[in-house]
Amino acid sequence: ERLREFLAKENINIRVFNDWSEGLVYYRNNSNFIMLVILDVRMPRDPKGEVIHPKYDKTTGLDVYNEIRQINTDQKVLFWTVLERREIEDEGFVIDNSNYISKTADHFVLFAKIDQLVGTKTVEALEEWLGDD
Repeated sequence: ERLREFLAKENINIRVFNDWSEGLVYYRNNSNFIMLVILDVRMPRDPKGEVIHPKYDKTTGLDVYNEIRQINTDQKVLFWTVLERREIEDEGFVIDNSNYISKTADHFVLFAKIDQLVGTKTVEALEEWLGDD
């Protein structure tokens, strides 16, 4: 919750989609306004572990990434996942420009990667914001 508070303070608008197909529809309609897409390698499942879209149960982050690239070849994409880089490569992923970060990384590492990709200064703002407590 505190992280969302920080993002709102920095005028950073985020959209979270647990359903990849809804996220892709949103992207198609708003791609000109999106600076960065953050994807997981494995697509989400509902809390019971069921696949959200049974007919697309093999859809991966790479599939969504490829769809995004068909819409906008210049879109910056960050893979944020629990998988190790080797595991991702074993699944056939080739991640360009080292746009990968582990979900186990702390917020500073995540924001540093975002800053690197889109030219923001969220790490500095986060340090300042946390220092205000």
